[in-house]
Amino acid sequence: MKKGAPVRSCVGFIDGTFNRIARPRENQEVVYNGHYRGHGLKYQAIVTPDGITSSIIGPETGNHHDMHMYRLADTERRLFDAFDFTSVGRPCYHLYGDSAYANSAVMARPFRITNASEDDTVFNTEMSRVRISVEQEFAHVGSFFAFLKYSQTQRIDQCSVGLYYIIGTFLKNVHICYNGGNKTSAKFDVSPPTPEQYIAGLLRQ
Repeated sequence: MKKGAPVRSCVGFIDGTFNRIARPRENQEVVYNGHYRGHGLKYQAIVTPDGITSSIIGPETGNHHDMHMYRLADTERRLFDAFDFTSVGRPCYHLYGDSAYANSAVMARPFRITNASEDDTVFNTEMSRVRISVEQEFAHVGSFFAFLKYSQTQRIDQCSVGLYYIIGTFLKNVHICYNGGNKTSAKFDVSPPTPEQYIAGLLRQ
């Protein structure tokens, strides 16, 4: 990874987001999140340096921690399948997430602030600056499809709210491919796939 990231083997960023929805008529407590003090659904995404949201998991209800979604989707095993090349003398690549995630061979997180060295603090600062890319891609979905961020249009008892958000993310990716990139890909100097390559990759999964 280029452009200021202090590690070479990081190939993407992972984070969760909370998308507000209208208060449902029934079972309101199921979709109520105490941390955000509102009703909504959670998603977890992996963003690569070309600006593509390469994985989105959800929707998930309730107050579950990001690590819960990570385990629920068996993300660790999938990452080892995709990233571990140590058997052929190459590195084991990894994602970078915030402090909600646990360290492993395929997942890195910030150093703990307690007793952090100067180098640790510099690492945390530099990685935080590039990790914001995943948050920016969540925002891009909302900027392309504003109705997804307007809670009163997101009524789980009337429409497939989760499916709308996932389709919005897919179309955001297609837009990036057709336009040859976005701010994220420009920051890392990594071109996205062509639309044909992107669709072909999805069909192979």
